[in-house]
Parts: sequence; structure tokens; C-alpha cells
Amino acid sequence: MDNESWRTAISRRSRITGGRIFTKPTDALMKTDYMKGLHWGCYTTFPHNTQTFHGIVDTVLDFGAGKSFDAALIKEMYPQISEATAYDPNARELSETIATDTVPSREYYDLVLVNFVLNVQQTRAEAMQALKEAMSHVHYGGNLWVSTRSVSEIEKNAKKGNWGPPNSDGAYQSRTIAKTGGSTWQLGFDSTELEDMILQSGMGFEIVNIRDEINLGKDSEWAFAIKL
Repeated sequence: MDNESWRTAISRRSRITGGRIFTKPTDALMKTDYMKGLHWGCYTTFPHNTQTFHGIVDTVLDFGAGKSFDAALIKEMYPQISEATAYDPNARELSETIATDTVPSREYYDLVLVNFVLNVQQTRAEAMQALKEAMSHVHYGGNLWVSTRSVSEIEKNAKKGNWGPPNSDGAYQSRTIAKTGGSTWQLGFDSTELEDMILQSGMGFEIVNIRDEINLGKDSEWAFAIKL
């Protein structure tokens, strides 16, 4: 049975104004001192006094963007950066998206966002595969941001929606789409597991500890890493 994960994509517009808004995890990330301490722009615009900055972000990739406007909003926030791209392999299935389903032509990015992608996989092996694909686009010295739904949030929704028992990996089949024979899945993670997955990938990442700067509540978990 096909996993039609794009059906879980949520509109990222304000319920009050209808305007475009950041996803909650990206909004929290962008407000941290760490992100504000980066130099946003290309190398040629890097100031002579570099002590204020601890890294450069000139390119951004929102990997598995769904209906997110994060890439466009980051570009508006920092117009001097060269590129902010939204990519989703299922973009053609989405009713409202700025994402393209064309694999990014640029090989590496300085910041890669992976919001609510791993938790719509059917197995942990598939989640790891998606994570590694996203990680492969991170430039040396670049950062990786990953957020997912928490285990407790998935279990709460499974009970409320009467989704039935999980599979052997703990993923719940949230509903079946009779028209296409597909289904959607929800697989919860905690932050420790996300960090372990990043470290165990063998792709040269180290965890960046900004735990005191971000609180996403009980429904979401996250990890932040740098490629060295």
C-alpha cells in the first residue's frame, strides 16, 4: 500500500490574517542567538571584522517543504542571500506550495531545513533514508535542522482517531485513501533519537546544543547539527 504522505501537509497561513507564516520549528530556530550570529550573505560580503559571526549562510534548502513558505520568508528576511529553495518530491500533489519537485540543481546548501518529514515515514529505515538524503545536501560548515512530531503526540492522535495498533516500528496508519489505495503514516521521534540518527549516519555531523534557546512544547521534537 502506497504511503501518500503529502496528504498530511498543513497550510502555513495565519488563521487570523491569511498571510504566510513560518512553520513553528523554523520560526523558533530563526529567533535563536545562534542563527542571528551567522553571517547571511555570500563570502564577498563577509565583513573584515569576523569576530561577530560564527558561520556563513548564503544558500538555504527547505527539504520536504510541503506547503511551507519558510524558504521564501527567509529570503525576504535576508534578501542578500543567493538562494532559498523549497523542494518536495510530491509538490505536484499539493494544492498550495512554493516547492518544486525537481531535485535541487545546487549540490550543497549552507542551511537545510527538514520539518515534519521523518514522522510521515512508514518505517525507521525509511526515515533514516530521508534524513541521509537531506544531509547529503549540507555544505561543509553548514547546518542541518530537523523537527518531527513527538512520540506522545502521535500516540495521543492515534488514540483519539482510533488508528489501531502501530506497526513494528511504532508507526500508525492514520487513514486509508480508498480512491487511490494509498495511506498516510505517523511515526513519532524524540530528540535523543533524532540526534543519534544524525550521529550514526556517518556523514560527519556534530550536534549543536541550543536546547536553552528553543521550546517547541510537547508535540514536537528537534535536533540541530553542523557538518564538519
